[in-house]
Amino acid sequence: MPLPEIPHRVLEAVKRSSDRRGKFAAQYVHASDRSRRLSPPSFPLDLDALHGAGEGDRARIASQARDILEGKLVLLGQRWPVGARTDWALDPVSGSHWDWDRLCFDIDRRLGGGPGDVKFTWELSRLQHLQVLALDAFLSSSEAARIACLDDLSAWIAGNPPFRGLGYACGIELSSRILSVLVVVALLGPGSLPSEISSAIWDLLNAHGGWLARYPSLYSSANNHLVAEAGGLFAIGSLAPELPQAGTWRKMGREYLEREAARQITSDGVGAEQSPSYQAYVMEWLLVARRIAIATGQRLDPVIDQRLVAGAAFLAGILDDCGNHPRFGDDDDGTVLRQDLGHDQLAFAIAGAIGALFGNSSFCHPKYRLDLRARMLGASSLPAKDWRPMSKTFAQGGYTVMRSGQLMALFDHGPLGYSYTAGHGHADALAVWLHVGGTPLLVDAGTFRYNHDAGWREHMRGTAAHNTIMIDGLDQSEQTGPFNWGRRARGQLVSAELEATPTVTAAHDGYARLGITHERTVSLDENRFLIMDRVLGSGRHHVRLTLQFAPGFVVETAGEQRWRVVAEGGPAAFVDLACSPLAARVVQQTLVPGPGAISPHYNELIPAPSLLLEGNVSLPLKVINIIRIAAEGLH
Repeated sequence: MPLPEIPHRVLEAVKRSSDRRGKFAAQYVHASDRSRRLSPPSFPLDLDALHGAGEGDRARIASQARDILEGKLVLLGQRWPVGARTDWALDPVSGSHWDWDRLCFDIDRRLGGGPGDVKFTWELSRLQHLQVLALDAFLSSSEAARIACLDDLSAWIAGNPPFRGLGYACGIELSSRILSVLVVVALLGPGSLPSEISSAIWDLLNAHGGWLARYPSLYSSANNHLVAEAGGLFAIGSLAPELPQAGTWRKMGREYLEREAARQITSDGVGAEQSPSYQAYVMEWLLVARRIAIATGQRLDPVIDQRLVAGAAFLAGILDDCGNHPRFGDDDDGTVLRQDLGHDQLAFAIAGAIGALFGNSSFCHPKYRLDLRARMLGASSLPAKDWRPMSKTFAQGGYTVMRSGQLMALFDHGPLGYSYTAGHGHADALAVWLHVGGTPLLVDAGTFRYNHDAGWREHMRGTAAHNTIMIDGLDQSEQTGPFNWGRRARGQLVSAELEATPTVTAAHDGYARLGITHERTVSLDENRFLIMDRVLGSGRHHVRLTLQFAPGFVVETAGEQRWRVVAEGGPAAFVDLACSPLAARVVQQTLVPGPGAISPHYNELIPAPSLLLEGNVSLPLKVINIIRIAAEGLH
């Protein structure tokens, strides 16, 4: 914790102590009588662009709305029990309930407290499934969807008085709910809502604004959470000027957004949290704020547009032929505007939406089509697509994307994560990812869960879960909590030659405490990916090199120092251990935290082959691995 944060935390504790007496909550239980008589504010959707949605979008939304109405609600890959759609305290995994009727910050939700992973309960209270119901009511004139949407919204307001229950325990959750409510009002029509619901919406927005302004996520908490909170404040302050504190909230939200845009997206476009999913989430909030500013006649600092463009260039630049991107860092499947309740390819979609909104064809992947999110933000057409995949180094963000023929590789030589805690970064210095055509081959293990994870959280963010080298069973960086890091490895780009045969060399100092430096050179040509590791130091140490393959492949021995990677239909690739004193074995399992498992989405864990090369060896050590793609490729 930095020194300036200490008085902030002390003041925050004083506020909480004072707020337990209920005086602050009493100020925000009801909005003013004048505002409560008005139609509620709404998000400035482009309704004309939405009317242009295709039959595929309409059918998908209608199908998901039908599932919600029938009680088949699935969020974060978890099905809710039928009839539990408004059971706001339920943990759907254990079936137990959170202690709901308490002041929000008195509920034990950290470090495994409570009946389960708090994210499930929060996800329901984000009310993003109501966006799907409201979209169906708008696109298909479904009266059933409209009624259910209003009933559920009324149930949340009635069941969650300010500031009690988990729904008020974290600012990012309040902001997510604010956007859901504003979108629902826009889709259903502000003037068509019953007066009692209109009044209740005003009360909800007033309470949410007051809480966000009182407890912003500053200092070590100032990551994507602060951007979301700023977006929520800016939205209420701009769209509900009738509220007494609207001007203060608008100014506060705007200042945070403009400041954090420059901090959380580097000048070369890489998200400072070292996660493309969280980067896309931050950029979606910036797009939301940009849309609101345009609709209300405000001019945001140019840095927001600059970082949106730079960020879109990076996200588009790491897409493969099918629009997939290497996944690294944390990923909780979070989004702001819900196109549906399935798994959103958010990085792909946000890059495409920015391409459509800014008229920049290089951001729109050939497989991108104008989706509902882009239409909601004001895009009605796509520029002629001009996506040009190329090799490029993003030096400030710390990544190099390499391309040759059908191969695309990503090489991490950047920092661990953002700001004081680096909460969503992983100990993956010098890790590599490899895609062949539109198919991931070498992948990241993923995230799984943040809480109640049986030890998987520590493994998934540790060095052993990534395509790099681990020494003596130690992470490159020191984990000091599920969202905190102590001592951190520092990556350094040594050289990069991206013409002809792209070749990049980098190093990191994560094992300097052992007197060891890890240096790696990777190169790419038409059908070959070479990884050369040098572990520089002295003495005997245990060295493990991990190559994590995507699920669906089988890795089997093919003779001395050679392994065959088999896909359906035959061999896909061969791994030649061209220079290695390390013993090789394959692990594939999900029983205990360790190699052999990946999490393709939050709350999902599946087996996938991990080729481990390890042994007790004397340093210095040189290891060369060559992955050769079979003539038939991965098809």
